[in-house]
Amino acid sequence: MKFIRSVLFCFCLLSGGLLFAQSHVGDWKIDVESPDGEVIPTKVSYTADGAYMIDLGMDDVIDIKGEYTIEGDKMTMQDKEGAMMCTEKGIYTFKVDGASMKLERVEDDCAGRGDAASREFTKM
Repeated sequence: MKFIRSVLFCFCLLSGGLLFAQSHVGDWKIDVESPDGEVIPTKVSYTADGAYMIDLGMDDVIDIKGEYTIEGDKMTMQDKEGAMMCTEKGIYTFKVDGASMKLERVEDDCAGRGDAASREFTKM
């Protein structure tokens, strides 16, 4: 009986670790191209409580703050503050696979966000 409990305990620990490893929550890096062709390293941070922060140039200055919701494999994002924020909501499908996350635009009238977000992000 102790053996079975030990095996179940280990399974629960491993399952929790796998679920955490597949989470979108955390810091992600993506290279964004400016209109003049300059590549700008960008950090996007997602919190567990539905907020995101974008640091263009990775200079420790938050350029855009927003909120997101998730339904199935769809993430709806809405910028809330920042000089470069977009007033439109954006809807994306997303998939996390280990240290990478792929977002693809479903609907977003904000061209700057939509073009940048529809790419592959790398976990930091």
